[in-house]
Amino acid sequence: MAHTLATMTHAFTTTTRAFTTMAHALAKMAHALVKMGLALVTMVNALNGNYCGPCLSYNDSCLNHNGSCLSPHPLRPML
Repeated sequence: MAHTLATMTHAFTTTTRAFTTMAHALAKMAHALVKMGLALVTMVNALNGNYCGPCLSYNDSCLNHNGSCLSPHPLRPML
């Protein structure tokens, strides 16, 4: 009986550890995707002559009426 309990506990902890590792890996992948997305937005903006990077809202002060930059965006990721 004790052996069965030990085996079950071991199986449970191993499964839990596997799920934790998987969740961690997924979180890291999601983070990488977000960073890639931001880099892509920054690149597209730069190609369009808009160097402030991703603006955080539609009425962002870094855009003028033409949609180009007035000043560098303070939250732009440094490349």
